[in-house]
Amino acid sequence: MKVLITVPVCPLLERPDFRAPLSDEVLYGAVCQLVGSPCPGWYRLRTPYRYEGYAPSGCLLPDEGAAERWAALPRRTVLRPNWCDVLPRPDQQAGPLLTLPRGAVLVPVREEGDGWTQVALCDGRRGCVRASALAEHYDAPAPLPEEMQQ
Repeated sequence: MKVLITVPVCPLLERPDFRAPLSDEVLYGAVCQLVGSPCPGWYRLRTPYRYEGYAPSGCLLPDEGAAERWAALPRRTVLRPNWCDVLPRPDQQAGPLLTLPRGAVLVPVREEGDGWTQVALCDGRRGCVRASALAEHYDAPAPLPEEMQQ
């Protein structure tokens, strides 16, 4: 089953315990594979880049259909700056709906003008970000240019 990460940064731990060592972090909007549910409140996940670990259930949506619908959308990755506020409207003074780290995934909906893009969040809400914050999204690492492959 596929799951969708619904928090800005989801810890991926070595065992289902908040005191366990951190093995990785999975960012907002990532679609992961559920590989087990060892105990209540925890899921064992495999990330798109093949890391595995335990995530608290409050960090994700275990819904195959929602994850597949999200994965089928034309997603973009937050690239600039290191943190990006998703605002309720294209107004820098508006309080953020969500603050996302570089690497989080959003779905562009439409251009709002003056450098703003309306985006969809994986919980169905919509917000606005600066268009310059978004970059191409890759499910796998971007291919190297031909001259660097040798």
